[in-house]
Amino acid sequence: MPLNGENAIGWFPLLAALQMSNFEIADFIVSKGANIDYQSRIEGKTALMNEAELGSAEGVKWLLKRKAKVNLRDKEGRTALYYARKELPDSTLNPTFHFQEAYDAIKKAGGVE
Repeated sequence: MPLNGENAIGWFPLLAALQMSNFEIADFIVSKGANIDYQSRIEGKTALMNEAELGSAEGVKWLLKRKAKVNLRDKEGRTALYYARKELPDSTLNPTFHFQEAYDAIKKAGGVE
C-alpha cells in the first residue's frame, strides 16, 4: 500500500501506526512522504479525526505538533473537534480514554466544529 493510499476498509499507513500508538513508525512514515492530512476515500476522515474519536490525546498531540490541519472536514462536514466532543460523555467509562484532553488540545490549536 502506498504511503498516501488506503486499503479496502479505509486504513492508511499513518492511521495504522497511530492506532497502535507506535509514534516511531508514524515519524518514519511521515519522514518518507506520507501526507499527515490524508483523508480516506470512504469517509474523508483524517488521522486527527480518528485519534480524536478514539480519545487518544497522545495521538492528537503528536499530530498537532506536526501541524496537522485541525479544521478539515470529512464527507459529512465534521471536524476533529466534533469527533472529540461527541465522545465526551462516555470518557468516564474507561480511564484510558482522554477525550477531554484531546478536545482541549484541538480547541487550543484553533479547532472549530
